[in-house]
Amino acid sequence: MKNVQIRDVPDDIHATLVARAESENKSLQTYLAEILAREARAAETIAFLRSLKPVRRESVVSTDEIVAMIRADRDSR
Repeated sequence: MKNVQIRDVPDDIHATLVARAESENKSLQTYLAEILAREARAAETIAFLRSLKPVRRESVVSTDEIVAMIRADRDSR
């Protein structure tokens, strides 16, 4: 596992992070590691979504068509 060091964190930011970590009964290191992991996963998800090819417009069913299909199904019961 790698180490990360952040220098020159303003005192007020540090105090806020320490308070948040304490409010979750976590060490500052654990709290920050969780934030970094969450951000990394979000970046991976965004990259994946951007890599998807857009759906062709003519292959998409409109909202009105979906609502009509649901209503028809409900009315048939």
